[in-house]
Amino acid sequence: MIIPRLIQTFLSFHLQHKQKSTLLCYRRMENYQTMVEALNDLKKRGYTLDFNLANGVLHNSTENIVLQPEDFRICEVHRFEGMSDPADNSIVYGIASEKYNVKGVFVNAYGVYSDDISEELLKKLNTPE
Repeated sequence: MIIPRLIQTFLSFHLQHKQKSTLLCYRRMENYQTMVEALNDLKKRGYTLDFNLANGVLHNSTENIVLQPEDFRICEVHRFEGMSDPADNSIVYGIASEKYNVKGVFVNAYGVYSDDISEELLKKLNTPE
């Protein structure tokens, strides 16, 4: 049959020319009630590293990984707003890096990191792929 042969040819070509492992980045946007619920579900789905902002880049201290904006993709974005205090607002990013073959999370409180963030990283966080 022609269709299975085409699929087999495509898969064979794809596997032969694959340069590095591809991290799957599903755009699954759940409607979480709390930030803790979102973080727990992301961790269950493989987003195991925690990234923090350090000197304008994302850094994971456990694995000592530094992510420049070009080193990762934003897979998911979840916004949470405080009930009584606007200062309680935050965004949870599910991110994946093929360069390091890792997935993790970055939590950004609205406005908190404005002084320590590079223009490139700010642009990346504000315009997920």
